[in-house]
Amino acid sequence: MKIAIFTEVYRPIVNGVVTSVETLAEQLRTLGHEVFTFAPHIPKGSESAGRVFRMPSLPLPARTEYRLTLPLVARRNKRRFLSQCDVIHSHSLFITGWMASYYARRRFRVPLVYTYHTLLEQYAHYSPLGQRFTAQLTRELTKTYASAADAVIVPTKTVAAELRRQGVSAPICVVPTGIDMDAFRHVERGTSLAVRAQFSIPADAPLLLLVSRLAIEKNVSLALDALQRLRQEHPTTHMLLVGSGPLAHSLK
Repeated sequence: MKIAIFTEVYRPIVNGVVTSVETLAEQLRTLGHEVFTFAPHIPKGSESAGRVFRMPSLPLPARTEYRLTLPLVARRNKRRFLSQCDVIHSHSLFITGWMASYYARRRFRVPLVYTYHTLLEQYAHYSPLGQRFTAQLTRELTKTYASAADAVIVPTKTVAAELRRQGVSAPICVVPTGIDMDAFRHVERGTSLAVRAQFSIPADAPLLLLVSRLAIEKNVSLALDALQRLRQEHPTTHMLLVGSGPLAHSLK
């Protein structure tokens, strides 16, 4: 099949959505499908070569690496690829998401798949419009957009249940984002021991690893509470927190 992926964020930004989009695209190609990604232009490292089509974008007023995508796709890209694709897969319910919906539902009449990566209302505290209003607006937008898709993909059963509670009527499939285990199979033991030594962790101590953006919505406190309970039975257990974010200073 020919598959078009629309995403609001992409390289050089590094986050969970970008990782998920890249993993999906590469695995689909491994299965023999032709996949192209439509993403906003980002000044540093956002080359449009190969299988990524960059769309015009503007910087946001806040100091952030994220961009405001302009809903413009070059005419040649519409003709060469979008008009021939079998499926359009959206990873956003904002500007690129509505572009995906337009091309799938109205322009080219092909199935629209939507991946809902996270419970967006949990990020409402970042909005200048107020947390309660933003959370309600996000729920309504999610219900409207997701219900118009031919299928919705979510990472967990909990998220699936929440979308049903919010009134999403489209078919929902639980498909967790996989991990490329090959990236971890060739780590030398000496490297592992060096990391333990750097943080004064005994070589034989149980070690847990949490890789995450360190922010309140990631629920890092739950992992720390679990560690505290675990250490009651296994007192030598350690945990490494790998990441950055607004909670990094307080966690240190």
